[in-house]
Amino acid sequence: MATSNSNDFNLKRNEIIEESFRELGVKTPNRSLTNEEMNDGARTLNLFCKAQIAKGLFLWKTKQATLFLTANQSTYTIDGSTAHCTQSYTETTTSAAAATSATDIIVTSATGFVVGYNIGVYLDNNTIHWSTITVIASTTITLNDALPSAAASGNIVYVYETKINRPENIENAQSTISSSNDIPMVKLSRDTYYNIPVKNATGRPNQFYYDKQLTKGLLNLWPLPNDSSNKIEFSFINQIFDFDTATDDPDFPVEWLQPIILGVAYRLCRKYGRLEMQEKEQLKRDADEALAEAEGYDREETSFYFQPATSINVNSYR
Repeated sequence: MATSNSNDFNLKRNEIIEESFRELGVKTPNRSLTNEEMNDGARTLNLFCKAQIAKGLFLWKTKQATLFLTANQSTYTIDGSTAHCTQSYTETTTSAAAATSATDIIVTSATGFVVGYNIGVYLDNNTIHWSTITVIASTTITLNDALPSAAASGNIVYVYETKINRPENIENAQSTISSSNDIPMVKLSRDTYYNIPVKNATGRPNQFYYDKQLTKGLLNLWPLPNDSSNKIEFSFINQIFDFDTATDDPDFPVEWLQPIILGVAYRLCRKYGRLEMQEKEQLKRDADEALAEAEGYDREETSFYFQPATSINVNSYR
């Protein structure tokens, strides 16, 4: 018996909606969904998927990002356009000194450089000058904005394409000086962060508080970074993508198809009244069970350690 040798099965947005309506008997082989039913299904599908955000950590939506720091700046706005925060970047160095007002720099390697990408040049005054690349001629890079200060040979140069949008949450973070020098940072609650008495202390950041707002996230660091060459590496939960068009793929692993179909079907059955009470209750049980299985499968495995007591107070048992 031959297998397909493929594992790319998935469903598009409208196929998921049709499967949900089939659970209710609304979609039958001889009946197509109306535009109103399809639109209602799309809304319910998006509502169901967005509600899963509140359930917490999803392994497939956990990403790594790097935040480039500014000396003496404590708060960074992560919204896809403000802070220099990205999932992937290239690092190299200058191979020749660049003077104040220069628009060209010479780098050790231009691998990963693309016209239009963001570029940051570490300057001699302990700041990073950010601009975009306009021309690449071998290892000579032309910047859109001239250097406001000089950069010595050997200074760090960063290049990246896009900034990350607002994270749903930041799970953990490390303060990084080099690839071999990381220290874990302590995640603070809102009250703990705002109760820090001396907010303007400087040093290497070792604590953070993430404030998720409607359109942006504010990453607050303490103490204030004293060196712009330091970075923050962190794990974050990315936003779940919307279902906007009929052919959109779900932003979920394939094992979530059944929980999504049953969960949407249960929510639709309350609107359409196509099932008897006993059938509704059974559909809810099936939906809850499928969801629990998917959630349990997509959690990271953890270890528990038990340490026996080293001494026993016999008198406490008398």
